[in-house]
Amino acid sequence: MKVYITIGLPGSGKSTWAKYKAQEDSTIKIISKDKLREMVAGCYRFDKFYEDLIEELFRSCLKILLCRGFDVVVDECHPTKEERHQLCIFIKTIVPDSEIIYVYSPMSPVDALAFRLREPKFEDKDEFVWGFVVDRIAKSFEEPILLEESNFVQSIITLKERHA
Repeated sequence: MKVYITIGLPGSGKSTWAKYKAQEDSTIKIISKDKLREMVAGCYRFDKFYEDLIEELFRSCLKILLCRGFDVVVDECHPTKEERHQLCIFIKTIVPDSEIIYVYSPMSPVDALAFRLREPKFEDKDEFVWGFVVDRIAKSFEEPILLEESNFVQSIITLKERHA
């Protein structure tokens, strides 16, 4: 069983890659915290009030998909090295022999902001809001390096960099 974990800034192509991966292989399912936020709030909105619920829903859905034998794409945005490690531990407690693959989608913060403003994923086109979001994410972003990652990760796929 394979678990792909996407990593990259907003607008770098992670969700697009996940969608195409699932279309080419019907045994692959996608779990996305962004989609769960849409379900809970009725539209995409990051709200700290809901994040504990989102995390619980995310882990429950991921566990169900893995227990049913599906390969899974975890469509994440910017998990830190520690968050990635904790996610790998969670996955391995469910399916010890699973193959964990990181899918890294590189993009500069400037390009990420320009792309997200030109092609908003959600209804919010506010340049200030997206500028703040991308800047905050870029400051905490930790690029995955196989030798520095959890010993649970088998490989890293690096996607072609998208330019705005």
